[in-house]
Amino acid sequence: MTSEEQKGIGSDRIRGSSAVNVDLLECPICHDLLWIPIACQRCETSFCSACINRWLAANPRKCPNRCKIYIERKCPSFIVKLLAQLQLACYYQSRGCERVIPYEALETHESECDYQPQQCPGCRLEVLKKDFDNHTSGCAAIELTCQECKLVYKRVDAATTHTENICLREQIKENIRQIRQLTLQLHEMRLLLPSITKARITFNDLPMADEKSNFIPDMYRGLEWNKIYYIQRLHLEKNLLKNVHVPSLTASNSPHVALFSGKASISAENVNGIFTFISLTVYGAWNDNMQLLITGHRNSILVSKYTTVVLWCKPQLILLNWRDIDKVILQPLRGTRHPENGATIGKCNRVSQLLDLPDEVLLMICRYLQPVDVLRAFFKSTSDRLHSLILDYRTNLVLSALSYAEFRLVADELLPYLETSQLTLSNSNIPCLVEHFLSLCHQLPLNNLRKLTLNSCTNISSSFVVWLSNQSKLEDLNVYNGDLEVGA
Repeated sequence: MTSEEQKGIGSDRIRGSSAVNVDLLECPICHDLLWIPIACQRCETSFCSACINRWLAANPRKCPNRCKIYIERKCPSFIVKLLAQLQLACYYQSRGCERVIPYEALETHESECDYQPQQCPGCRLEVLKKDFDNHTSGCAAIELTCQECKLVYKRVDAATTHTENICLREQIKENIRQIRQLTLQLHEMRLLLPSITKARITFNDLPMADEKSNFIPDMYRGLEWNKIYYIQRLHLEKNLLKNVHVPSLTASNSPHVALFSGKASISAENVNGIFTFISLTVYGAWNDNMQLLITGHRNSILVSKYTTVVLWCKPQLILLNWRDIDKVILQPLRGTRHPENGATIGKCNRVSQLLDLPDEVLLMICRYLQPVDVLRAFFKSTSDRLHSLILDYRTNLVLSALSYAEFRLVADELLPYLETSQLTLSNSNIPCLVEHFLSLCHQLPLNNLRKLTLNSCTNISSSFVVWLSNQSKLEDLNVYNGDLEVGA
């Protein structure tokens, strides 16, 4: 049923389907029109799915028609065809909807209908969906939350409950609370300092990493590390810090920073081993206000849980002091890109980020892009490795769906990057655009063109001949009209 208010679809909602015998389409249980029907295999009587399921819950394996045993089957095809012929008024016609919908589209329409009621969370009045946003934007009873002081108040009380002085006072209260919490943590840290010094992990004894990241060894410092890698701190701060969506574990006197981009874990080395997880220092390397979930486990049972908000480029000390656990899981949940991180949506403007990825990952990225976007994103860089990789991948690019504007872009700006010493050009994948190519060929600066193959040519213009005469490096020309070679 498309609405919780509905009890069934009455035959009075049928519009313009007089040729259909409605009696054949009624459910014998609810006596309304069949909805998502199924049938009994023995008597072939059709029922609404919800109706027969309620019946069977009270009468297990018994058919309402007194068959020996109820066995479910698909609804007979002629019933399905008759239902498909029905045109029905929307359930919300009484609220103003005048749409008449085919039976098969009824559920989709009624779930999205602008005339269905929605309850305002403030005044609790029922408002039509089409008016809901306009109503809530001005409803006096709606609760608002100040982003500065976190005070929750109703819109109507803003002048008295949330004045500037009150907002500042609430912010001061929150700052005092945080200072007290940090003071308590600092006191506990001083008490635990001897044990922290003995067990502190700073990653400074790992092999020196180059500009690429390396996974922390599976077994390191008596613990098992999963999906946590490390990189030089200087390289992260200079290059990746502005482009990588990861939280970072850090220590002030270590040349390395540990990173994890998804769910990562640290476990005891032995099956029955346990350890105490006292604290960690963490910051966001790309996102700001990133929610980080830290959980402690013992024998696969959750025993401790801590959630915090990690800020961009601001190391945060988290004091946990979890004792007798055998596994810690670190999981970043969500965050927002910091406005100063230098990333630009939809543009690949930093090659250093891509060069740290293996070829397999780069090819996987290519498969999620349009062919013209692959060419535009990678060939305008200065990386020979990226050029070589895309040259290998170019054979998999399907260019038949390119628009005329995209074809101009590929031909005019990007094809010269494919090969600096020798360029081969063919329209085998885009024969439908050959006339565009011939009409614009004199504008294409293909200075390195050595071989040209054109398919499905029906005529050759004089401008094309002139253009050919200016291609001093052209060595091999093939022009085809269907299967017939007309020029070489």
